[in-house]
Amino acid sequence: MESLEAAAVDITRLIASSRAVRNVDIASLQGKAGAHHRRLRVELEDATAAYLKTLARAADGVFDDTALMNCRLAAERCMPNAVASVDELVALMDHSAGSLDGSATFRHDLWRLSHIAIHLRDGASHLRRLESKADFRAARKVARSLHKAFRRALVAYARAAVRARGDARRSIRGAREAATDRLRDQCVDIADQLSWLEVEVHPPRTLIQDGVAQPLRHLLTDWTTAEH
Repeated sequence: MESLEAAAVDITRLIASSRAVRNVDIASLQGKAGAHHRRLRVELEDATAAYLKTLARAADGVFDDTALMNCRLAAERCMPNAVASVDELVALMDHSAGSLDGSATFRHDLWRLSHIAIHLRDGASHLRRLESKADFRAARKVARSLHKAFRRALVAYARAAVRARGDARRSIRGAREAATDRLRDQCVDIADQLSWLEVEVHPPRTLIQDGVAQPLRHLLTDWTTAEH
């Protein structure tokens, strides 16, 4: 999924830009300069959320170049001033202590979350084709709740990564905690429920089991273990 890897890089850059802007002491700025930085701060956070929500809603779980462009356009619409100030943002990141700390881990974590969310939409779209059966109509309802949980987890991760203070390890820990708070045991149970339904179709599939249920367990285990 090269497009998904590119998306993870985009989101990481948005997070780094947001961290650089937040590191500026706005109270020390006068008039228009202070207002400008406040707009940048709000725009970048809104753009990050818009990007992630668009990613999580990729049609039928297909994340290709078109889906990537849709994410970028959704973000750009939220940050006209930031787009016009790209050189300023690059300079801020170059000179802002800590704005790039943890970027490799942020990128990998966001890729893992996004990868699961995309596989969920792919598996759910297959079940949706069988919605004439009562069981699969019910599956659509629980799948929607799991989609929502992943969207919220992605946005929560990014916002916590932006707003965290201290060293990179603390920022990473805070971002992971924010995401896992929205992906607790109930989400694993829902993923298991969908995977059981998936093997009942003809021909049977294991996309949700292999792409959602198991990776979600591994992610929660890895992040919980890392905390300790």
